[in-house]
Amino acid sequence: MIVVFWIIFGLTLFAAALSMQMRIMIAITLARCLAADRPKFEYEEARRLIRYVRHDGALEDELEPVRALFADKYAQAWGHLRTARRASVLLMPVVLGLAILYRFVLFGS
Repeated sequence: MIVVFWIIFGLTLFAAALSMQMRIMIAITLARCLAADRPKFEYEEARRLIRYVRHDGALEDELEPVRALFADKYAQAWGHLRTARRASVLLMPVVLGLAILYRFVLFGS
């Protein structure tokens, strides 16, 4: 039983770490693409825009063309960023829940 638990815990932790790494790498890539495509944006400003554009909600007029650019030109990377964001948000509570399960239910006496 303990071996099965540690395999599940390890795989879940690996998936969470991989999704966080994907978020970072894709955001850096999209920021570089934005800085290359629109010379008026500096790299740091492009990184800031990536953080604001990826959230669903009301956007300023300046950010709407950026979102349209990502949805049109970099649709696959944009989809990967959204998937990685969902995975990292969902997997961290699962890791925490497994740690609590281990400590208080399975083997913590």
